[in-house]
Amino acid sequence: MKNSAVTFAAVFITIFAAPAFAQYATPVEAVRSFYAFHHTHDRSFSRAAIEARKKWFSANLYELFLNELKRENAFLNSNPNEKPYFEDLSVDPIDESCLAGTRQLHKQVTVKPGAEHKSAATVRAIFAFPSPCKDPDTTIYTIEIVRASRGWVIDNVIYEDGSNLVEDLKRKD
Repeated sequence: MKNSAVTFAAVFITIFAAPAFAQYATPVEAVRSFYAFHHTHDRSFSRAAIEARKKWFSANLYELFLNELKRENAFLNSNPNEKPYFEDLSVDPIDESCLAGTRQLHKQVTVKPGAEHKSAATVRAIFAFPSPCKDPDTTIYTIEIVRASRGWVIDNVIYEDGSNLVEDLKRKD
């Protein structure tokens, strides 16, 4: 009887705890999970969008996003006719589409492992049009990941030209 109670408890914990940890088990899984969410939700540069993605961001990146929101609010209050520096979260290329027959197709993301160490890793996010499009127009970002208490989280996005999200968020105006 005691063994069956222990077995039941172990199965119960495994069933209900696994989904919470599975999305952060590896750097690739964390980034795939992030982009699956990101591409199906509002991508605007807003408090709601940042909060919705908070579990995928390192504490540092999250704070930088919040500081940028404050900076942009102050800028827009004194320059109401200007555009903000960030219009979206800048974690993927501009949303473009290609025409394949009568269908508009958007770039898809493929996540590939990079270097991995005990507490930090890099992952490549490859954005490209699917095969019905004549030109994949590939863009590759390097995603820097760090291990947090809750698993792997995004700490920076390095763009193809070598610039990166953290530098943009820390810029001096």
